[in-house]
Amino acid sequence: MHDNHIFANVIKMSEETVLFRGFTLPRIFEEKQEKLDNFSVRDEDVWICGIPKSGTRWTQELVWMLMHDLDFEGAKEDLSERVILVESDRLEDSHKYQLERFRDTLGLLLKKYKEGPIAVKTHLPWVMLPKQIQEFKKRPKIIYLVRNPKSLVCSLVHWKNLMHGKVEPVEGVADRFMDGTEVYHPYWQHVLQFWQHRHEPNIMILRYEEMVKDPPAMIKRVAEFLGKKLTAEQLTKLADHVSVDSMKKNRAVNNEPMIERRRAAFGLGKTNENHIRKGKADSYKEEMLPELIVKMDKWIEENTKDTEFNVL
Repeated sequence: MHDNHIFANVIKMSEETVLFRGFTLPRIFEEKQEKLDNFSVRDEDVWICGIPKSGTRWTQELVWMLMHDLDFEGAKEDLSERVILVESDRLEDSHKYQLERFRDTLGLLLKKYKEGPIAVKTHLPWVMLPKQIQEFKKRPKIIYLVRNPKSLVCSLVHWKNLMHGKVEPVEGVADRFMDGTEVYHPYWQHVLQFWQHRHEPNIMILRYEEMVKDPPAMIKRVAEFLGKKLTAEQLTKLADHVSVDSMKKNRAVNNEPMIERRRAAFGLGKTNENHIRKGKADSYKEEMLPELIVKMDKWIEENTKDTEFNVL
């Protein structure tokens, strides 16, 4: 992965990225894929999917809370341990960490199966999910997060600066977005592969913009999808727990430990910022020049004109 990529120094890389199954990925992803292709999947679990910065972390916390009957005490454990990232063992220097999720991610998931239904997270595209999911031989609940690509670009720029202190122009990230050379991209290929399965009963498309606009309504929708019922009091408590203000202050979900570790590796001091930023749907209007917005709007139009997909 080249230094100009947003996840530089976060994902373990060979000297270059490769185009694997149509997606820009570090070479190690190709090398480790066969084991995931044949991974045993269960109907009772939940897979949270989406391109990075689409709202997957918010959804991780929400889904875990719903699956564990609003266990606020249990939620004090680091979210990254409660909802495992499927590709954790492909992260940079994962072998150096003692945490099992870095050493043998899929082995850990198999152990967690003994605890009952679990939730997992991945940024991988549809064509890299286990074969049992792609062939619908198993039907875990799949929640796929979608976010306006203009907002995604701005969020990625912020994340890069936060992680290793290198400010990159928004235009550079936007260009990689549009030419498909960002890791986990091309964007449209990723989104539309999931979108084409949106009518499957085990798949839910969740829009970041709808989450921000009406959190209680979205929480109820996710709860219904998971077969969970909430009282009015529970809904209020859960909405407060996953609010932007609450999550910013919650060390178990705001990724502070990982951010501190990465910044220290670059000789950077502590920061008051964390994984949770603004929680706004249209912050790109404040961070992008009008010309770039027009350019991306044209790109969006060209890639959605023959689909039923719309960008909010």
